[in-house]
Order: sequence, then C-alpha cells, then structure tokens
Amino acid sequence: MFLLADKGLPVTTGPICVCKRLTGFNCAGCGMTRSFSACLRFDFYSAMQYNLMGIPLLLGIMIYTFCLAADIGLGCNFSAKIEKMLKKKTVLCVLVLLVLIHWIYNLFYNLAKMSPPL
Repeated sequence: MFLLADKGLPVTTGPICVCKRLTGFNCAGCGMTRSFSACLRFDFYSAMQYNLMGIPLLLGIMIYTFCLAADIGLGCNFSAKIEKMLKKKTVLCVLVLLVLIHWIYNLFYNLAKMSPPL
C-alpha cells in the first residue's frame, strides 16, 4: 500500500470487500488474507479470529500444491484424485454448508458487537 502511495496512485483506506462496503457486514471471505498471513506466522489464535475458515482453506491449498508438485516430479496422479473427490455432490454440499454456517456465525457475531447494551 505504501508503494502505491509513493507512486501517487490512489490508495483506499477501509474495507475493500464490496459486501462490507454496501452492508457493513463481513462476507464469508472477509479476513481471509489476514488469516493466511497469521497462519504463516504460526499465530493460529489470530488466524481464527480473522476468519475461521482460513486455517482449513490454507491447509487444503498447501496439500493440493504438494500433490501437484508430486504429480509433476514423480509422475503420480494425486491431484486428479483430489479433484474427483471434490466433484462428488456430498463433499461439495458439506463444503458449501460449512461456508454458509461460517457466514451466518460472522453475521451474528457482528450483530452482537454492534447491538447496544441493555
């Protein structure tokens, strides 16, 4: 961001997420970049606070990347097996359900923080 400011390019402050800008509420992906960054620093507590789905998603990305590397280096077929598993309707439904549960949790968590004390 500082590099953009040095070049005279406009830098926005505040949320980049369209959902957050329009509604004021986090979407299912809000905080994901900060969660990934915290995971890579081994700060898992902060990663869970930024976005609960960050840790499992980053693990999935890392596993898939290693499988692709094994496919290229060793001639294995791990990535095709993962892709076949992800195309199953049951697995896809579970993943979509997890994202929806996480999003609903985020909405209620944000509403609880915004509501005035009784």
